Amino acid sequence: MPDVKLGVSYYRFVESYSPAAFAKDAESLGFDSVWVSENTFSAVPKTDPFVALGAFAAVTTKPMLGTAVVRLPLRSPIAMAKACASVDQISNVRMAFPLWLRGLEGQGWLRIRSVNRIQEN
Repeated sequence: MPDVKLGVSYYRFVESYSPAAFAKDAESLGFDSVWVSENTFSAVPKTDPFVALGAFAAVTTKPMLGTAVVRLPLRSPIAMAKACASVDQISNVRMAFPLWLRGLEGQGWLRIRSVNRIQEN
């Protein structure tokens, strides 16, 4: 049988439920990963995903931490790289940053004709 991993995503629907409390609860319940999304255009103010990830990293030791959605065209590439590296360092190398290169074309923000490869340095 394959090794199944289970993760949970943080959504700020309850104002008094902090990212740190959520992450501690997720870890105590045995989740393998904790995720957070960016929701820039929501009517409900949400915590910046990298602030939430920093809180997750500060109070957990086991689960992988990651971004489910980040709106790359709205962020500086240098600031984005620094935020990812900072969370990865604070979390002792538990940060996941999946990249989606589609989805904003219809909104006129992203125009990608082709992507040959993404290199890791």
